[in-house]
Amino acid sequence: MSIRVQYVPILLHRGKIWLSELAVIVAMTLIVTVLVILVGVAATNERRIRNNSEAVATLRSAGIVAEHRLTELREKWIISTTLESFVRGRLPESTLFLLTELVYRNSRRYGYDPFLVLAVIHVESVFDPEALGRYRSGKFSGAFGLMQLKFETAQEVAADLGIPLLRKEDLFIPEINVALGTAYLTRLIARFES
Repeated sequence: MSIRVQYVPILLHRGKIWLSELAVIVAMTLIVTVLVILVGVAATNERRIRNNSEAVATLRSAGIVAEHRLTELREKWIISTTLESFVRGRLPESTLFLLTELVYRNSRRYGYDPFLVLAVIHVESVFDPEALGRYRSGKFSGAFGLMQLKFETAQEVAADLGIPLLRKEDLFIPEINVALGTAYLTRLIARFES
């Protein structure tokens, strides 16, 4: 039994492989292989770069969020320690926490320094959420709560803000009083340009 070998005509010239053709085929195979490997490496690197860029962007945004949160916590701590120094144990810790949040949120909402809002509350009510305003004569002035709002004034501001204000006693609720008081302060500053 004999095995017949068929030769590929391109590789054979008169029955023999030319060395130059073999060298070209090997060189081309190496070049194509290297190119395929380089394209694969480039694609892998491109994917890694894209993933790293996304990771860097995510870390940057997380860093920005963390920085804002840190600034917020620092400002709240300053407000809280200032409040604590004013009230010196006269208010429960829960009220201090609530006042800190209210002063921070409303001062940011209207673009005021929190110490301005604290100063108004201190002058108007000495941080007593249930303060009733009195004239020098001792007669009731009609002002209620932390920022000493009169009911009629509070109703006007509440209507502008879409806050339901049903009774005078609502002005003893710190959230309502500080929100309406800060909004009213904004109205006064705009009106008197000072």
